[in-house]
Amino acid sequence: MNELIESLTQSIGDGDWTVRRGAVEALGNIVIDHYMRVNECTEGEFIGQRELAFNKYRERSQHEWKTEFKIDIELLESHRR
Repeated sequence: MNELIESLTQSIGDGDWTVRRGAVEALGNIVIDHYMRVNECTEGEFIGQRELAFNKYRERSQHEWKTEFKIDIELLESHRR
């Protein structure tokens, strides 16, 4: 696994794209296997869930979003007690 991480973090300028691409694909397979195990789903179900997630991401990415933060002083104070 450490070799995989090292391969992913190599300098882009080194020209060794084949190694990096292979590492990314291997890591992707590890992530997919983990997702399927944790969520008790088949590869087909994973693919469907991935498509739904990416469709939602693409839809939401069409808008400019603004994040606002509000500090609730009363809530903070109630947790300090």
